[in-house]
Amino acid sequence: MLVALSKNTIFLFGDNYRVWVADKNGKIIEEGLFECSKDRLPYCLVEIKTRSLKLPKAYRNHWILAIGLIYDSVVEPYVFHPALPIRFFVGREPEDAAINPVQVEPIIWDDAHGPTFLPVGVLRDDDVEFRPAESVFAGKVITGSQ
Repeated sequence: MLVALSKNTIFLFGDNYRVWVADKNGKIIEEGLFECSKDRLPYCLVEIKTRSLKLPKAYRNHWILAIGLIYDSVVEPYVFHPALPIRFFVGREPEDAAINPVQVEPIIWDDAHGPTFLPVGVLRDDDVEFRPAESVFAGKVITGSQ
């Protein structure tokens, strides 16, 4: 599977990215989008699972692809430090200088039945399970209050 991103539209408060997923033969099998604030950059692929009734049925009770976002900053405390572990979040950002917080934004697929966007703050961390979609990140992810 190959996943490609392209900045699509710039909004007042953020950016809109198109997402394409291709099979091993290069055929596009999924298309979608996600939005992120101007101070964030796409960093990694993440899978999330939630039972939250706040999401459309197509997004509940199974693993869905999402994008991990990091701060686009050279100012502390927002600088990304590759030597530190990462912690995924969807709700309140962790306040811990010993980790890299990675905001997770679900991809909204073009063929999904439901809204064309997910309202900010609709999920909380205790509603969501996270796992890295790329094996390179598996050893760097910490969960809970570790």
